[in-house]
Amino acid sequence: MLSLADSKSISAIVFTAATIAFTTPALSWSLFTSDDETFTLACEATLKRRLKSPSSYQRLEAIGPVFSTATFAKSRGWDFSDKKEADEMAANSDPRIAETLETARKLFDAHPGVIAELALRYEAKNGFGTSIANAAICTTRLRSEEPLGKVTESDVMINGYTDLEWSISQLR
Repeated sequence: MLSLADSKSISAIVFTAATIAFTTPALSWSLFTSDDETFTLACEATLKRRLKSPSSYQRLEAIGPVFSTATFAKSRGWDFSDKKEADEMAANSDPRIAETLETARKLFDAHPGVIAELALRYEAKNGFGTSIANAAICTTRLRSEEPLGKVTESDVMINGYTDLEWSISQLR
């Protein structure tokens, strides 16, 4: 059983750690957030930007992350057929894009790394205010030694699309 002195010492340690953590944002992130949760939060932030009502987002379930050997197709989001078709159409219409894809393939072949995937089941309101359940796959490519906790929102793809690619696809 803890004595009053022990509980005061523990309280002081917790208070000191919390004070340091909350006054140093990078430290608080690492102290209170696991690598898996950091990846999940990056995925959710990216997904929310695509919703009609981001504030209505509710995570129902997060499955993963699951790690696998990276392939060029998976690193480009080509598991989703519409993404592969969009990339092929862009490459066929502009030789500079085809050259960029070829360069990306060569760089990938030199350092393939690992793919981390996370499945998110969520609920959010649509444009009419009706709550709809949906799912998304979040993917990122890591270098072999890179920790998942270093992933940021700009590193992830939702259903095969980075934020920039998704924004461009909305213009069509």
